[in-house]
Amino acid sequence: MAEQKKCPLCGKESKRHSCFGPLNQLCLIDCDICGEYEITDQALHYLELGCREKDLYLLSGVTRITRWKWGRCYRIKKDVVCEDQAFEIEIRSMAPLDVNDRMNMLLQYLVNESENYGAIVKLDPKLDYPIVFGKNNDEFLFCLKHLVEMNYLDDSNSTMNAYELVITAKGWERVEQLQKPNIESKQAFVAMWFSDEVEGAFTKGIAPLEGDTGFSMLRVDTKQFNEKICDRIIAEIRESRFLVADVTGQRQGVYFEAGYAKGLGLPVIWTCREDEKEKCHFDTRQYNHIFWKTPEELRDKLRDRILATIGRV
Repeated sequence: MAEQKKCPLCGKESKRHSCFGPLNQLCLIDCDICGEYEITDQALHYLELGCREKDLYLLSGVTRITRWKWGRCYRIKKDVVCEDQAFEIEIRSMAPLDVNDRMNMLLQYLVNESENYGAIVKLDPKLDYPIVFGKNNDEFLFCLKHLVEMNYLDDSNSTMNAYELVITAKGWERVEQLQKPNIESKQAFVAMWFSDEVEGAFTKGIAPLEGDTGFSMLRVDTKQFNEKICDRIIAEIRESRFLVADVTGQRQGVYFEAGYAKGLGLPVIWTCREDEKEKCHFDTRQYNHIFWKTPEELRDKLRDRILATIGRV
């Protein structure tokens, strides 16, 4: 049975359902601001102790967009709360990089909520500011104001207390542009485990595909850069034509990078070493994975898939 308690992310009253799972280690929280999400009892404990206090708005943004973009609850785990690297990879890298990204995210949310062209979507800035990863409703209103000024949105039906928004024709055109893959890009982003165990899969199986297909196969650890790695990962995925996700080793970062690419509308080619076939996450098993035993087999199968589904440069 649900009980009323404060949401550990925004501090507002929310419904907290009883713990569930094999060891009763999960809580389901339903918050009007942060949406519905799961949290482990350990993560909840550390948040209540004040961990990630300055970053709670980012967690709130992730829980909210996970629900509307992928239709599932985000699960907040202890490592995301306590470990900087896990937080950078899973949370901060999902956040918009600048104000344009925030406005694009709001526009895409409105498209998702629109039943048809000309439909009215109602929003409440006091509840919906996590959609733009805002710290408060002022940041939400800032993004909303500029979308109206750029003629992407019509707010003529709105009042001081109720925002009723209609996406304009120009707004729909903008969303279509955002959803188009980078058809001119000659780069493929490779998401995989950085381990000697699969190094041959990259050097002998994936990297040589540039000669086979014309696409340069970028693995982010092979490129020199000065900024934080999570920022570079996001930037390089955005610049790529498609993404190769090898889930051997079941690294969370690989699943995130693939999900981020799919959110951008980029094709994702899933691969996995044959002996880990049964370990693939259930959320991705619906996709047609390339299973390989040797780097040479990976190269052959991946080349054929790229030429068949993406083409040649």
